[in-house]
Amino acid sequence: MVVMLHRLWPDNWGPRMEGALRASLLCLHEANQARRREEQYTLLDVVPMLSSADFRADVLKQAPDLALWAWWRDNYDNMGRALQQQTANPVTTKVGRFLVTQASRVVVGQARSTFDPRPLLKEGGVLVVNSAVGLLGEGAASLVGATVLNLLGLIVEEQVALPPGQRSRLVALVDESSTLGAADYPRMLSELGKYGASFVLVTQSLAKLDAIDEALRPT
Repeated sequence: MVVMLHRLWPDNWGPRMEGALRASLLCLHEANQARRREEQYTLLDVVPMLSSADFRADVLKQAPDLALWAWWRDNYDNMGRALQQQTANPVTTKVGRFLVTQASRVVVGQARSTFDPRPLLKEGGVLVVNSAVGLLGEGAASLVGATVLNLLGLIVEEQVALPPGQRSRLVALVDESSTLGAADYPRMLSELGKYGASFVLVTQSLAKLDAIDEALRPT
């Protein structure tokens, strides 16, 4: 998730922002291990994690990793209020964009996933994902589209234990691929082909493809 968000906002990134985001996500993930599926924390909970001391304390009680406790104590809680805001604002401003539209809140803030593409890959079929910018907003559209692609990629990689002849084929057609800047296209194209995946990246101009990575065009 941190890598995808970094790819989404490469020009507005820094070590302090990454540290706060990573620590927040790790704490929420640790706490989720002891929570019911319908009560899982989501990406949207990064905002109160950084802005609410009460919420943060409640999450930390559910996170058993002592190293995370130490990070928050040494790198955040002992800061003055002004420095806390300087650290939190770049993160909460960006994650807060996913709160703007109802569609993005429903998708990004869903505590329990109802989608498992594994049967689709094994049994065959067609999956259509509508991640239109006009529906979700630019940031959420890129994040949702990239998350689905990365999820499919992980499932394809699970086939590494199977003989090549038994691996299911996957063809992903990505329309307006340049709008999904959070997707790791170079890795997908270079690594996943051996496991049965093919990607067709549709774009209005090669310049937009080059803007993502100039090495994509030959592939």
